[in-house]
Amino acid sequence: MTQLVTGEEFLSLLTRFQHTAFRLELRDRYNVPAERERWEAFLSGDNDHTGTAQHRADACPG
Repeated sequence: MTQLVTGEEFLSLLTRFQHTAFRLELRDRYNVPAERERWEAFLSGDNDHTGTAQHRADACPG
């Protein structure tokens, strides 16, 4: 069963780490239609991230 952590516990995890994290990305191109408009705005230099947290919350099931 998944156990959720509090915000304080999560922050503690970020500040106490002792090793690096590595993320291997293998695709040459990522094509997610629902995010295309935001991606194009990012590439054009538009740094307005208004609603980003809400967008992520809406995308999470539950």
